[in-house]
Amino acid sequence: MEHDGRLAGIVSIGDAVRHHIRAIEYEAEHIRSYIAG
Repeated sequence: MEHDGRLAGIVSIGDAVRHHIRAIEYEAEHIRSYIAG
């Protein structure tokens, strides 16, 4: 990751995948709640 053109941090593939999975699980839970009423 860059901030103002300087290296600010490194994100691993595992970090990105875990974040994506959490986002999908969050969305799925809300869809289940909506369907359940």
